[in-house]
Amino acid sequence: MNELNSDLWSILLPGEWQAEQDDETIFIVDDDEVSIIEITPLMPEQGSTVEALLDTLQAGKRKTVMLADLTAYYLEFEEDDMHWREWLCDAGDFVLTVSHGTDVEHKGMDDGSVDEILSTLLIQTDAID
Repeated sequence: MNELNSDLWSILLPGEWQAEQDDETIFIVDDDEVSIIEITPLMPEQGSTVEALLDTLQAGKRKTVMLADLTAYYLEFEEDDMHWREWLCDAGDFVLTVSHGTDVEHKGMDDGSVDEILSTLLIQTDAID
């Protein structure tokens, strides 16, 4: 397992998963390119709260679940021939959005592996001062 660290969080990845980053999002892809995990931290605007940001982001019906040790709001949907599972995680000082996407025909194929990876997610408690 390889540890992937950001300033705000860390996660363990099996060797067959590789990570890339753009400005705000980290993309994690498996070797066979069946699944992608996207992780993006969102900070509330100055003068706002994490709760207000979560309320804004929770358009539609989501159910409350746990993702690792975080309270998360979960939704599954299909968009542009992709099946998505999405979590909005209350990380204390920010919202961590986590999405798992796969082609519709591969729906469910990597869910177990992705769930195992996401179970290792840790928030860096000293990252926000």
